[in-house]
Amino acid sequence: WVCVREVKLCPQLYILCLWWMSEQDADAWALNGHCHYLRGSFSEARDSYERSLSLQNQPLDSHLVLLRLGSIYLQNRQMEDLCLAEVAFTEANHLNNQNAEVWAYLSLICLRVSDNEHNDDDDPFHTTSDQILTDFHCKEEKLFPENADIVCPQKI
Repeated sequence: WVCVREVKLCPQLYILCLWWMSEQDADAWALNGHCHYLRGSFSEARDSYERSLSLQNQPLDSHLVLLRLGSIYLQNRQMEDLCLAEVAFTEANHLNNQNAEVWAYLSLICLRVSDNEHNDDDDPFHTTSDQILTDFHCKEEKLFPENADIVCPQKI
């Protein structure tokens, strides 16, 4: 298999891989999703990830697919997408319950829901999920500087 980093460097390579593979290949759809995700085309990534998970054979990197799909859902503010994000992260947690990033995202979902319920601006100790998400992405940027343009596109 081709490393996602190699795909990022040579997008024509992933097109060639998809051409050789069947449309029923979950790994091909996952790879397509990764390429779109790394380019910042989240709508296309979402479609490819959803397609890869809908096939009978699951992609080999289901955990990463679910993690990225959940993060795409989380970007949206609507309650329906928060529910979809929770489902994706919960499934990713079932695949690997030791992944701190999944737990962080699940915590953010809880905070987003509580943000909707808690509108008391007088509370000095209330931190919004947006503040925590920004802090999370910037800490992630420090841990993985090679992904800085992907993880934290808005420099603070």
